[in-house]
Amino acid sequence: MLTLSIQSFDGLVVDDYYKRGKEINRVLERDIYAKKNNISANVQLSSEKLIVAIDTQDLYALSAEIEVRFLHPTQSGRDFSLRVDQQSPGHYSAEISHLPVGRWIVQIGTPLWRLVTNVDIQQQTEFVMRPLASTGTSARQ
Repeated sequence: MLTLSIQSFDGLVVDDYYKRGKEINRVLERDIYAKKNNISANVQLSSEKLIVAIDTQDLYALSAEIEVRFLHPTQSGRDFSLRVDQQSPGHYSAEISHLPVGRWIVQIGTPLWRLVTNVDIQQQTEFVMRPLASTGTSARQ
């Protein structure tokens, strides 16, 4: 019996559970920072351009670029991200090659903070993003 348990792998043990837990905590810290500093974003999408206006009183939260991630809820192979450069304080824009029609999880952020929302881009080409209501959930870090 002892031999059987040593030779078979049950798949339940995670080697890096501590590391994975720390990663989740870092993501939650970004959500908490956005909520504490009341960071929000106004997003406009067209077939050629993405425009993001970040609203915050914390000028430290504004960086030279932000990352905008489009995460498909069921097909991770369709996920993509953009680095969007700041044009003026709090205003970011980038050209996009195609408008991703359908339902998406949109995530905007920096290493310091992030905002996440669900959007049906076919119906919404302008939307406002606010901090998550509770910090117990995260959208695919």
